[in-house]
Amino acid sequence: MTRRDSRLGLTADLLSAKVLVWIASVGRDAELTHDVHRYFADRYSRLARFHRTRGRIARASDLDRKAREHLDVSGLDTPPLPPPWPCRAPGISSKLTR
Repeated sequence: MTRRDSRLGLTADLLSAKVLVWIASVGRDAELTHDVHRYFADRYSRLARFHRTRGRIARASDLDRKAREHLDVSGLDTPPLPPPWPCRAPGISSKLTR
């Protein structure tokens, strides 16, 4: 769990992603891509971890189940890893200057 993983932030991520998926699929027979399933698996997994650390085991188990369902469809065997720290913005040179 990273410092930015808050209940509000993760819930907002999930809600906004669900709304975007709903908007994109209105009037179409659309299916989620593997990347979207990975995103949902990551967010549900993080939210489950948040609840587990606060003693809400039943809620964490429910969220873990949802994460596993998305992960199974995504084609990944394990949840995606967070980016390595420290992260560099794309296009920034890694050369040291004197």
